[in-house]
Amino acid sequence: MALLTTTPTLKIAVVGANDGAINDPIFAFASEFRSRVSIILIEPQPALIPYLRENYSQHPDATIVNCAVGATGTLSLFAVKPTYWDKLSVPYARNWPPYRAPTGVTSFSRDRVAGWLADKLPQGADLDDAIQAFDVPASDLRAITEAHGFGPHLDILQVDAEGADDVVLYNSNLPIFRPKLIRYESGELDAEKNRRLTDYLVGLGYLIIPDGTDSIAVALA
Repeated sequence: MALLTTTPTLKIAVVGANDGAINDPIFAFASEFRSRVSIILIEPQPALIPYLRENYSQHPDATIVNCAVGATGTLSLFAVKPTYWDKLSVPYARNWPPYRAPTGVTSFSRDRVAGWLADKLPQGADLDDAIQAFDVPASDLRAITEAHGFGPHLDILQVDAEGADDVVLYNSNLPIFRPKLIRYESGELDAEKNRRLTDYLVGLGYLIIPDGTDSIAVALA
């Protein structure tokens, strides 16, 4: 909110946008102040793009991109098969649509997806059959924003990459963009990855503030 007092239009990038709305820390803000927010939403799962488009259909300046942020090339991801979405028992997602919880755990790690699924499948279901792999094009954040005319400026970067938040941030051209605020899932990283990422961000002039299972990096200058 305070950033709106210093700039006429906030530029926001969301990496790992999912459907853009449910359990999303940006959606309410971007919707309320949509006349002053320019946003790019990056999501690697093709099945979620229609939901993103619907949830941001009233936003005048929202760009939706189906790709991943990472080293240029192709990234392999693991996901829960759509045919299993409505068969799962996920207590915390009782009031969510069937797609939201399973698509929220898509990851580069098959073991991570399998671990989440283990106690949520119906009795007798085949765990191996419930997981699918798919490939998605990947580029660094600057290449993606340039390809879609989003421009070189960025105020806020939100990352939700299911254990790959550090990889995303290392490929987000932070020395060039220097977003004023970065939010990422530090709780999904092991201690060593967290230490390295913290050192990297502090070295770029950020103050790291814990926020539950997330961390917020605030630019000091």
